[in-house]
Amino acid sequence: MSPFPVIDVSRWPVVRAEPQGRSGKDWLRHARTPVSADTRADDWLFKPVVVHGNGHRQGGDWSEKIVAELAREVGLPSAEVELAVRHGRAGSLSRNVAPDGWALLDGVVLMSAADPSYVGGMRLRGRPGHSLAAIARALDGCLASPGGPTELTGMEVFAGYLMLDAWVANQDRHDRNWAVLADSGRSTLRLAPSYDHTSSLGFNLTDAARLHHITEAELLRRFAGRGRAVEFEHVAGEKVPTLVEHAARALGGVGERARARWLTALDRVEDETVARIIGRVPKMSAPAATFVFELLSINRRRLLDVA
Repeated sequence: MSPFPVIDVSRWPVVRAEPQGRSGKDWLRHARTPVSADTRADDWLFKPVVVHGNGHRQGGDWSEKIVAELAREVGLPSAEVELAVRHGRAGSLSRNVAPDGWALLDGVVLMSAADPSYVGGMRLRGRPGHSLAAIARALDGCLASPGGPTELTGMEVFAGYLMLDAWVANQDRHDRNWAVLADSGRSTLRLAPSYDHTSSLGFNLTDAARLHHITEAELLRRFAGRGRAVEFEHVAGEKVPTLVEHAARALGGVGERARARWLTALDRVEDETVARIIGRVPKMSAPAATFVFELLSINRRRLLDVA
């Protein structure tokens, strides 16, 4: 089993900065494609790994890579991701998901178009308006993602994204972390492939914390249960639904065809497949690998039991 390659992108030119997010990220162009070329097909977002002053290294690179591989296993369209290093700094590469001739419109744009009173991008308390019902209205008429199941609608695929979030413990599906693709005349809308999965799999924990949680199954189950759908509309001050509960509601709301498709795909993922994906991450610590495997196993079972 060969490890995932780590691509040295030190010589890839920066074509633009990424304005979204809290950490410095740059869009790079593959060295084989001239900067002057009128295309973004070979543009990749480089996200450097966060290393704290005390030496703690977060796992944002491997979380992105593992989730992209897991999405592929269940048939969900996802950004292509590679591990990378730039000028000695480790990180991840996520390929641009918008084909040439198509515009990427994030959830803020779409939600605001459907409801002029929607206040997006602010992450207001309670996330007013960012509900499953409102998202379904905004995605009305939207087709499935390129490379996704053509028989499903955009909302049916979006429900699959929420299942993925619950599986990998991603609480960061805010209204800029999902999007649609619009053709040049904006006559056709397609749900964009899922992207930005850095905040998954306990990426920011220390190995000491991971070891603490994997010493007893109950401790890890409690950790998994703390994953909440905080980026979706909820009553401020009240208990926020878990990611699993939220995914179950989304799957229940899109009908049996999509619900059965995604849950069947999840049920068919074997432990050996998950272990193989994790095992291909180079230099991943043993506590991190064990923690991620066990967390995925717990969340998978929770989804299949509840949804």
